[in-house]
Amino acid sequence: MVEHVVVKPLQTCREAVEILDLVDVIRATEGLLQGVDSVSIGKDRATVVYIWRPDEFTKKRIKVKLKMRRRSGSVEIEARGGFDMDIVITCTETGEAAVVVTVHGKGEKYVSEEALRRVAESIYEVLKNLVS
Repeated sequence: MVEHVVVKPLQTCREAVEILDLVDVIRATEGLLQGVDSVSIGKDRATVVYIWRPDEFTKKRIKVKLKMRRRSGSVEIEARGGFDMDIVITCTETGEAAVVVTVHGKGEKYVSEEALRRVAESIYEVLKNLVS
């Protein structure tokens, strides 16, 4: 399991979580692999096809289905398919946003810890910009 946690102050976290949608999350995760090949979006569900290139000769497409669940002051995004990923965004009572990005299973060989750090930071930036 590869995981990265970002906890930073964000007074408008609850408002941002309410208006966050899957398109914002998909944009934040674009840098996870080499790129996004295609996206299809429904209500609280999406399918993303990522491109993974371990070397110059291999080009593999990884299909991932995302499902988003909202709770009071938090959002859970579950990605299953070519690699399994969980993103949990929680707003604390002290005015902080906690973003936890976890990749487990066979996806660990595709994703580095540095890539997860960038994804968690970019999700935080999306939250910060949604209500400003």
